[in-house]
Amino acid sequence: MNAGYEYNRWYKLTLSSKKTITVTFKDLCSNYVSKYPNFTVYNASGEEIDCPFLSGTNYRTAKVAKGTYYIRVYYEGSYAKSQTYNRLYTIKWK
Repeated sequence: MNAGYEYNRWYKLTLSSKKTITVTFKDLCSNYVSKYPNFTVYNASGEEIDCPFLSGTNYRTAKVAKGTYYIRVYYEGSYAKSQTYNRLYTIKWK
């Protein structure tokens, strides 16, 4: 996220059956693995879905119903909203 072009990124995914969502989230500016990365999973109603740390850079929800879900990546660091961090991430889900 470049200075002046910082905003939350939203990703939409659709599940065709009941299953877990596994998110792989890597902070490319740090070797630190966070149990609280700066992304959140939401259902179509806007309710937050718990996606706890699994291992390495992976996080996983419990089984969720088929339907539409969203992943929001925050442009601010998750540690202190008033501080500025380099923000270079990769994210994928399955």
